[in-house]
Amino acid sequence: MERRFYIYEWIRLDTNEPFYVGKGSGNRAYQIDKSRNRYFKNILNKTEVAVAIISNNLTEKEAYDAEVWFIYEYKHVLNYKLVNLDDGGLGAVEGKFNHMYGRKGSLHPNYGVVVSEETRRKQSLARSGKRNGMYGKRGDSSPIYGRKKTEQERLNISQALKGKKKSEEHKRNLKIAREKIDVGGANNPNYGNGQAIAGGKNPAAVKVKVTDNLGNFTIYETKEITSKQFKISLYLLTKLLGKKISVEDDFNRQKSKYRHLEGYKFDLLDEGVTTSRETYTISE
Repeated sequence: MERRFYIYEWIRLDTNEPFYVGKGSGNRAYQIDKSRNRYFKNILNKTEVAVAIISNNLTEKEAYDAEVWFIYEYKHVLNYKLVNLDDGGLGAVEGKFNHMYGRKGSLHPNYGVVVSEETRRKQSLARSGKRNGMYGKRGDSSPIYGRKKTEQERLNISQALKGKKKSEEHKRNLKIAREKIDVGGANNPNYGNGQAIAGGKNPAAVKVKVTDNLGNFTIYETKEITSKQFKISLYLLTKLLGKKISVEDDFNRQKSKYRHLEGYKFDLLDEGVTTSRETYTISE
């Protein structure tokens, strides 16, 4: 991929401010031809100008993205009066050249803006029913069909929901939604597939790597199988993930019940990645 492109700016010397930003290669930065608009030429006739290369050794894609970024920054952040007739580039800008890249919290232009109820209602209507891009896209027509969440994604969701109680209205809405969708018996997409998706055959199953105090390890097909093998609940198994177990430190009661876990370590396996956890003090 050739890195022969650059970003240049024309500067008016009466104010020492840029008035045009462009993308080019070769001698493009220094050319004055019919492609320059009349506003550009008006400035040439008024004052002395200079040309500067502000970013070089770019691929064409990088140059388009950088052009958009500089035009936006100069126009909307630094308030330079550019004569560019468009915003540059070719379509959506990705990564660090997107003008919103890294602008979170107080740096975001909408930070602290309170959206009115009327605006919320209009936004909701604009995205409801057939106006929603995901309307009617179920099963294999959905862009996320067949995608399996990683264990880290599951843990992130779990952590985000911890301590958040559902309101009574939320519970009612969930109940109504369940009643509308009949997934019992033959309507269940897994109807008749009991043995085919049992245990480790289930695409949602996550293997568990168990390492003993000598460093030997065994892989179990599911968390359920692991919890039964070691006579602990799924809740406790989840709490013990990713750490070498010390019964004295990790349990504040019923220590004798869990002596058999001393020195063991449980890790979830998801596409070759082990999931680690912080140390907890556990009571069960």
